[in-house]
Amino acid sequence: MERRIEVYVRDVVKSASGETIVVGIPNNNISVKIGDLFIWVYFLSKKDILENTFSPTKLNQQRISLRVERIEVFRQRVFELSHGTTGGLYFSGEGIELIAPKCFISTKE
Repeated sequence: MERRIEVYVRDVVKSASGETIVVGIPNNNISVKIGDLFIWVYFLSKKDILENTFSPTKLNQQRISLRVERIEVFRQRVFELSHGTTGGLYFSGEGIELIAPKCFISTKE
């Protein structure tokens, strides 16, 4: 059974070497691991978030294909980013330009 991982993106920054780092938090009780493939990026309405809507409407949902290549927490490389922990995610693939602060990325619909 495929895991459905969802990450809330807090920020998108560039490293000193020019790599894009997605600063995010896994938020559905499932950890992010190296090799995970994210295929959706979307936003949720503030109303749905504040009301903790069970099945919120996904706004501006777009396909991406981004594989986790590296994870860093407190400038240390790790193999897994646990639920609720903020970390830096390094990706390879297509769609990194669509990732923005306050969006969500997901491994499946």
